[in-house]
Amino acid sequence: RTEVVETFSQMGSGALPLEKIPSAALKIFPEKMSLNQFARKLRLSEPALIGYIDDNHYFINLRTVREEELPEIVAIIKNIFKQP
Repeated sequence: RTEVVETFSQMGSGALPLEKIPSAALKIFPEKMSLNQFARKLRLSEPALIGYIDDNHYFINLRTVREEELPEIVAIIKNIFKQP
């Protein structure tokens, strides 16, 4: 199961370490594998996709993703779901 959700991302460290920026994230719940297995497969994909686990879901923050990159991200995730 996947859905796009509203979220925040952190601006960074330095002068504004707690400043949050509104963002969107792809929220994923892989039903046929553990979250850790799914995260590992994403890290090993080409290109690697890095996200985070929170509240029993995997999130990929879309703040820095360009629109033309979305089809590749979707293809990588679909390919992982097709794997045994």
